[in-house]
Amino acid sequence: MSEPPNHNLLTVKETAEYLRIPLPTVYYLVQRGQIPAIQIG
Repeated sequence: MSEPPNHNLLTVKETAEYLRIPLPTVYYLVQRGQIPAIQIG
């Protein structure tokens, strides 16, 4: 895995790149509660 960005929150795109998985998979894992998420804005 690559080095995560130097801040506490990741965007969906950053998460997908860090985990090396497709964007839809990140959304799926968030919906299932397997990745914690908050919505900003």
